[in-house]
Amino acid sequence: MSVALMKWTGSDTVSKALEAINAWEAFEPGTNVLIKPNLVMGGSPKISCSGITASPEVVGEVVRLVRKMGAGSVVIAEGSVELPTLKLDTAAAFKWSGIQALAEKEDIPLTDLNKGPFRTFELSDHTEIEIAKAVLEADFVINIPVLKTHNQTVTTVCLKNLKGCLSTESKKKCHMETDLNRAIAEYNQFIPCHLNVVDALTATEIGPTPTGKKDQVREMGLILAGKERLECDVVGSFLLGCPAEEVPHIVHYAELIEGSLNLEEITVIGEDPRQYSVTLEYLSSWLEDMMEKYAVVGMRMPPYGNRLCSACGFNLWAGLFAFCRAHQGTDIQGAELCAGLDVTPSNDTPTPVLLGKCAIQENKGVEGAVKVPGCPPDPAKVTEILTKALIEGEMPQQ
Repeated sequence: MSVALMKWTGSDTVSKALEAINAWEAFEPGTNVLIKPNLVMGGSPKISCSGITASPEVVGEVVRLVRKMGAGSVVIAEGSVELPTLKLDTAAAFKWSGIQALAEKEDIPLTDLNKGPFRTFELSDHTEIEIAKAVLEADFVINIPVLKTHNQTVTTVCLKNLKGCLSTESKKKCHMETDLNRAIAEYNQFIPCHLNVVDALTATEIGPTPTGKKDQVREMGLILAGKERLECDVVGSFLLGCPAEEVPHIVHYAELIEGSLNLEEITVIGEDPRQYSVTLEYLSSWLEDMMEKYAVVGMRMPPYGNRLCSACGFNLWAGLFAFCRAHQGTDIQGAELCAGLDVTPSNDTPTPVLLGKCAIQENKGVEGAVKVPGCPPDPAKVTEILTKALIEGEMPQQ
């Protein structure tokens, strides 16, 4: 097998990359196609989605190519983060990313994979997960991830992008009931994927969502395409400065399919990935960055690991952002913020703060803790409770 790595010169770059790997050899007229772009979440029109969601130009070219090949039907499908308190769902992601406008222009139906129906599968540790039937029943699935590093999975390319095919509850299970990286490897055994077109127009540091850092998104100007998701992930992770053997979910998947992690064993058509590899961080410092931006000092947040689900993480980010913005220049000494199932406050912490249901349940014996309930916590409640406890010195009713 081989992958194509092409320098972007316009939308026809996608066609050239797919021709180079003979992408259409198994494609027959009348084939029902499902396109799964990376549309992780919706966002404010004031914030650019570049490097966060798949480019409409790339997705649109794939749509036009499969139609040219005689596809019987084409659908664009995703299951984005659902946060009712922030008015975020798959529809919001379609709109923010520009994919809704593309779909209207090209007359392409959009499918919210979060709505099901689903089929149930069992992971090796007997955790049950649900996968959208729309993906399982498509004749030809095209995966369009975006090149990013990731706080919990080191990188996110093809394998991780297919997490959007799971039900919302199953996405949460991947964090809370099983090992996230092993789950990613195993659900990829159940989800069909016939073609991968990686949007490497950019390389995003510490995704999958905007962090507010000025240089989070770097221009890369590439398209990476391949039939095998493992090969694309090996090359894609290398481009991000992360060798595949250091990315746990890629290692697990390679073991499952007896595949190679050796870049030297992959035939790369077109550009030499060594000429484009960058070095990006993947461990997040979002709270520190936020505090620095608003000159807030004295709080700290231990690394929460993999057992913090995306919904909780997004809501905590929103609530803490509003808190820091509202209390610029404040010195808050001794507050240790704990989130997820794996974090316990230090014994000498003056003010332990337990964010969310999981942190509260796992730290029942911690005395004098500020507790922010919810699964996930409401961002407004995060801001309100922290303001009362850390600014006004009033311990809220627990």
